[in-house]
Amino acid sequence: MGFSRDESFYFRYSESYQHWFTRVGEQFFGDAKHNALGKKEVTQSWGQNSEHPPLMKVLFGFSWRWFGKKLRNVETIRRTAHDDNVARIRVKNVSPSDGFKKGDQVQILGPQLVNNKASDARKHLGWATVDKRVGNAVELVAKGVNPDSLKAACTEPRTSNRLEPHPWITGCQAATTSTLHFMRESTAMRFPAWVMAGILIALIFLLATLWFGPWVGLFAALTFLFIPRHFFHAHLCTFDTAVTTMIVAVIYAFWRSLKSRKWVFICSILWGLALLTKLNAFFIPIPLVAWWLITVPPQWRIEKRERTRVRNTAIHGTWALITLFSFLWMGSMTAACALLCWGTVAGVRIKLQPIPQAFLWMPPIGISMLFLLWPLLWYDSAESFTNYLSFHLNHIHYLQQYFGEILAVPPFPLSFPFTMTALTVPVVLLVLFGLGVVTLYFTERAEVASNIRWMILLNLIFSMLLIAMPETPIFGGIKHWLASMVFFALIAGYGFNWLRKQLLTRLPNKMPVAVIGSLMLAALFLGSSVSEFLS
Repeated sequence: MGFSRDESFYFRYSESYQHWFTRVGEQFFGDAKHNALGKKEVTQSWGQNSEHPPLMKVLFGFSWRWFGKKLRNVETIRRTAHDDNVARIRVKNVSPSDGFKKGDQVQILGPQLVNNKASDARKHLGWATVDKRVGNAVELVAKGVNPDSLKAACTEPRTSNRLEPHPWITGCQAATTSTLHFMRESTAMRFPAWVMAGILIALIFLLATLWFGPWVGLFAALTFLFIPRHFFHAHLCTFDTAVTTMIVAVIYAFWRSLKSRKWVFICSILWGLALLTKLNAFFIPIPLVAWWLITVPPQWRIEKRERTRVRNTAIHGTWALITLFSFLWMGSMTAACALLCWGTVAGVRIKLQPIPQAFLWMPPIGISMLFLLWPLLWYDSAESFTNYLSFHLNHIHYLQQYFGEILAVPPFPLSFPFTMTALTVPVVLLVLFGLGVVTLYFTERAEVASNIRWMILLNLIFSMLLIAMPETPIFGGIKHWLASMVFFALIAGYGFNWLRKQLLTRLPNKMPVAVIGSLMLAALFLGSSVSEFLS
């Protein structure tokens, strides 16, 4: 799989953050004199790619550092003054986080040729030991190797004809030999994203099973995984699948927290981790609060006050004008505050039902985690946080081609996320989703608790509606409403289970349940395959 544009940034900055961790380690456990925790170093290191929180980049970086086999180019080879069978090899572009510590054994590999497959074993030229580090280079000592033969093997051939393809992809390289370094560097960078995708699939299964049973859980999890674009994004060194994982984890923990105090704190910690993953996490409480207000509605009443008709008209007229002007000149949030004040003056009294404890603990724990675990926010915290929000509030618009029209500036069509979903999801799953909507919200609504139906509906539509707003910047496709697609998968799973039960009542008793399940899962795989083929 090739590399996406975003991955090139995250490869770079994940490695850069590891250099900072290396300097911290040197400061506390080595002889280094620098102050890695000081403002200058922290700002220089963490000010890079500051538009995104650090959690996934830190995980990408540690995975690369621990599991990635480092290949670095050999720059020069020379013989030693006293021994013709000892070569001194200089390797360039070696960062402190790459390894290559003094005394480490490394392997010297021959050139990678154009006509050799990348998976073919590289030609082994010998072993060497790291002797010393000089700036961003290391010097190796290879014993029992003829320096002239080694130099000849690593000398780049010259072609007289510029039209001929160059025979080399890379020259000779030095490779780390730690047993933990069993992945390519790019694979190691992507590995945490794969882990997060696996956790997401497990969470979908757990959440759907909690509400509807294992058949829905199994099909919902597989539905999400095998939608082709979801499968693609799950393999990238990016944040979209990871933040979807955190969103579902928070929702799952929130649901469990309604009956267990332990889950209140788990939910709050997970929200903190979500905030450290991507900006989307700030929106998680919105559908949860809406769900609470709808399923446990507040009680309200109006206190009667003795006022003349003229005074009542003056008071209500004044507040109506204030609310209107607030909406026109200061925005909807200010207008909402004005409306609340108007209601208070008018004698409206609202009594809220008991507030879920997670709502009380999520802000102090989550926000504290964001500021404590993101070094960028340690210094000039207010300014750094404001810059972080400002980047996304004023995000540039990427050009999108939409039915022959180039979308460059707002307003964008409301239909964008819904149309893109319809065109990228296999038809089989769209049909099962439609069947799930009909059964879950109409024909069998009495069989499912209303609070479950509302939780699914609100989280299904929220991310899509957020992107559908005309002023929302469009800088990507379906990856920006993956959280909605989780609940799409749950509803499709419910539709599948309804169909499965209908088949069981009409087919002979001797037909095993597994056969029916296999046939339905085959439809899932077939739908994904057909969608991929047609695209």
